[in-house]
Amino acid sequence: MENHFLKVGKDRYRDYIRFLSNGNELTIINHVKLDHYLYGVVPSEMPSSFPIEALKAQAIAARNYTLRNVNKHIKEGYNLCDTVHCQVYSGLDWEKDSTNKAIDETKGMYIYYNGELIDAVYHSTSGGYTEDSSQVWGNDFPYLKPVEDIYSKDSPNSSWTLQISSSELNKRLVSAGVNVGEVLDMEVLETTSAGRVQKLKVKGTLGEQVLGSSKIRAILGSADLKSTWFSVRKEGSSGENNTAYVLDGNNEKADKINLNNAHIIDGQNKQTASRGIISRVINKNNTETLGGLYNHTGQYYIIEGKGYGHGVGMSQWGAKKMAEEGYSYEEILKHYYSGVDILYNDW
Repeated sequence: MENHFLKVGKDRYRDYIRFLSNGNELTIINHVKLDHYLYGVVPSEMPSSFPIEALKAQAIAARNYTLRNVNKHIKEGYNLCDTVHCQVYSGLDWEKDSTNKAIDETKGMYIYYNGELIDAVYHSTSGGYTEDSSQVWGNDFPYLKPVEDIYSKDSPNSSWTLQISSSELNKRLVSAGVNVGEVLDMEVLETTSAGRVQKLKVKGTLGEQVLGSSKIRAILGSADLKSTWFSVRKEGSSGENNTAYVLDGNNEKADKINLNNAHIIDGQNKQTASRGIISRVINKNNTETLGGLYNHTGQYYIIEGKGYGHGVGMSQWGAKKMAEEGYSYEEILKHYYSGVDILYNDW
């Protein structure tokens, strides 16, 4: 059975497959042994090129996470999904020799706090300081407390910058059901002890709304807003980007005008203020559309942040750096999970 696998489409999976029918939907479920499952998880969650001690730390953390969350989808008829909602699982074709070795050499190893399996959550990189689980999810675990993480400071995404225009920000807010009108400003109201944003106020022409950390990342996208450890500043002003060049039909040379003082003339010679509507060039014979909605403010926001992910538990890039500096998998895990023991349990 060790080398037994089944094929679903182009993908191969270990052990066996079951099909669950629910109305018009068909769910494919892979029943798999724990370590066979980890064979498909670890290389999906951490680059297989990382040092072996980092891979071992990831293998043990993933093993813990699996058992602590094994019934996360039990109402749907299976244990865990194969996405970031649980752990990314890619099946047999994603397996790598290095990660399989890390799993095999840590077989039966688990992380405990006061005799109980911990929920060994992890993330890409902390940016220099990990976060308290109670500040992110509300569950206060003594082993998921903030720790200084110098090993993540020079990793990819340890610092990053996101620039977003007022119009794009407004579009994303409206798509998420948040309508404050034209965005005028954003203000950080509250941060965690580790510096991550908990509440952000968005001010607009129609009012203002306070957003929580999970809502912020959902609106801006977790790939763009890589973490909630950030500061924000507004650039541009109402005096920028308020000019245009027009031809009046009598001159060959375009004249520069201030759109704040300009008007659009429709077919009935009715004047409409140009601010916030489609800008046009008017000549003797017709009216030609120049482009999309004109953003009269020219404002945009610079968001400067640190880290990638929720910041709780083990930093994967920090684990890589620790392994490169000669730390063992046990030392890596004890750095990121406070007061824990790494023990063998042959279940």
